Amino acid sequence: EKLKIAQINLGRGHSATQECLREASQKGYSVLLLQEPYVGSKGYLSVGSNSRVIQKLHNRSHPVRAAIVILNPSIRVIESQDWITEDMVGLKIIVGNETYTFVNVYLDKTHNIEQTMNTLRKIVDSTGTANLLIAGDANAKSQWWGCDTEDERGSKIMDTFAELGMEVLNQGSQPTFLVYRQGQPCQSIIDITACSSQILNIITDWRINPSLCSLSDHIPITFNLKVTTNLDTHSGSSTRVFFTAKADWNKFEETLINNLQQQNINTETISNTKNTTDLENLIQKFHDALTGACNDSIPKLQ
Repeated sequence: EKLKIAQINLGRGHSATQECLREASQKGYSVLLLQEPYVGSKGYLSVGSNSRVIQKLHNRSHPVRAAIVILNPSIRVIESQDWITEDMVGLKIIVGNETYTFVNVYLDKTHNIEQTMNTLRKIVDSTGTANLLIAGDANAKSQWWGCDTEDERGSKIMDTFAELGMEVLNQGSQPTFLVYRQGQPCQSIIDITACSSQILNIITDWRINPSLCSLSDHIPITFNLKVTTNLDTHSGSSTRVFFTAKADWNKFEETLINNLQQQNINTETISNTKNTTDLENLIQKFHDALTGACNDSIPKLQ
């Protein structure tokens, strides 16, 4: 059996976050390591009731930039606030008789890299697990993950990886970040995956996989963790939530109109949308209005 895992920086995009969650669920992924997901005004990632999110919910200095989503409800998880910051999330995953530590990181390029690596060491030491996986957006360059050159941040990260006995899983020189500016491609390899030598031989099929999300400037990375117990991968499960055959459509229409008015969504606000931030906010408001109307007028599937 295998545990399907994906990592991606979603660039705070609402549409990119929704696409990633939907595609990962439909394709049977069990664990998502997300950097910069859409968090809205609340400052943290919200997902459906069938998934579990590990992230820093309280006493934040800034919105969440790292979160781990568990899509497979059969996976046992151990979490601790000692392993979680706004930009790093550590947790233990128990599969059969084995325990694995996953650490998802967003390494802010404006932060002191030595202090950031000290935080990473503390999380790893606190979990006390030899089976270790570290993944995320490094915002750094190193030949170890396919860059042409190495900067100071990349050197410090590799020093820490060497100290922790980590092996970099990145292969080749395909970019993990690609955006076009003034018609010219701007690309780099800044998303990395590393693991301890103890689990190197059971991580397979590492690849850059654009099919999982097309709406982010970063390209998803996917890989598998071979495990020794059966997992319900829930692949192909329905994404339907509401029993529309029993909907009260009159109430739905009335509630939706009222919700749209409360959210100030009308032809004028739509026509005044001039940038991506306004569009993302408008999409979130419409999503909230529509979801609220459905909750009030349509029973949910059991």
